[in-house]
Amino acid sequence: MTTTITESTGTATPRGGRMLVQIMTPGVGSSGVYPAEAVEAAARSRVFPAGTHMYADHPTVAEDRERPERSIKDLAGVLTQDAYWDGTALVAEAKTYEPWTSVLAEMHDSIGVSIRASARVDESDEQGRPIIAELVEGISVDFVTHAGRGGKVLQVLESARQVQETLPGGLVASDLEQRLDDALGPDSWVQDFTDEWIVYRTYMDGDGHLVQQTYSTDANGRVTLTGTPQRVSRRVTYDAQELPSTSAGIAERKEPTMAQIQIDEAEHKRLNEAADKLAATEAERESAVKRAEEAEAKLVAANEAADVAHVDRIIAAAGVDFTALEAKGLRVDMPVSEGRLDVTAFEKTVAEAAAEKRAAAGEGRPTGVGPVTESTDYSEADLDSVLGITKGA
Repeated sequence: MTTTITESTGTATPRGGRMLVQIMTPGVGSSGVYPAEAVEAAARSRVFPAGTHMYADHPTVAEDRERPERSIKDLAGVLTQDAYWDGTALVAEAKTYEPWTSVLAEMHDSIGVSIRASARVDESDEQGRPIIAELVEGISVDFVTHAGRGGKVLQVLESARQVQETLPGGLVASDLEQRLDDALGPDSWVQDFTDEWIVYRTYMDGDGHLVQQTYSTDANGRVTLTGTPQRVSRRVTYDAQELPSTSAGIAERKEPTMAQIQIDEAEHKRLNEAADKLAATEAERESAVKRAEEAEAKLVAANEAADVAHVDRIIAAAGVDFTALEAKGLRVDMPVSEGRLDVTAFEKTVAEAAAEKRAAAGEGRPTGVGPVTESTDYSEADLDSVLGITKGA
């Protein structure tokens, strides 16, 4: 199984903000038993790569739950090179930040370092202690008050460099790295370099990232940065190797080495914040759209109710008694303009229907005189005679 461990195993010797830290030694620790093969394999797998954070103290359980990314206030330093196996221990150079540099320099004899990492545990020893089969991923290398097994003060940085690789021209690798780091200034530190270019991490613009730039050295070994700085990203590649064969002639299966990719914390934080803002914006947009749709639906319903009431008033004002079927027919044929009742057109339709209904009922025709069978023309004198009117001579 894979589990997260914290293990106090080493101490540090600071010098001007730079130190050589002993990260891990084989043996029995507070979290289990660390075989030499597992510790040495951690160097090959780059479990603690350059750029690994170093904090002041391990987080408490509550702090780890509430702020797993840790606080910038507790960031005391970083590893400036991949942790390597020196034959007896896992070690690496580190750089500390103010105000921690002076504090750590003063108390270095009384403190140690402790790893936080995930590890694979396959079995336990006879005393029930977990056996660490593999260190999978390094989380941080923190400064703590009590170092566990293997805690000791290492040699000063200059002495430690004597056993490291010597470059052409007599320079020791760490000497060149120190000169490169000095050329960068206080806000940047070396991540990788060749005899032509350097890759360094910088926070000069407030947004930490990796930069590649060429450089030159003079006869005295002084370093001058040249060329144009270019922002780069770390990429891990794998080299194909021939698998060893077993006695049966079948290739033995090996677990692949886990790629260790150091993610720039500031960039990671920026991307997370951008994603959170995008999610919040999308949620606000969806909420606004929903509110607009609800408001529109309410407006449409209100308009429909108003139009129905207006239709009823127009029908009632027509002065005729429309049957329920006739009134329903008028409502079905209700003229609409831009989604609302066309009042003028509907009043005309109702007026025409009312006139037809009145005509059908005989309105305007004389009644009660019986049928006329023939037509007779009468003179004015005949009418006077019938009415008894005598006109003077």
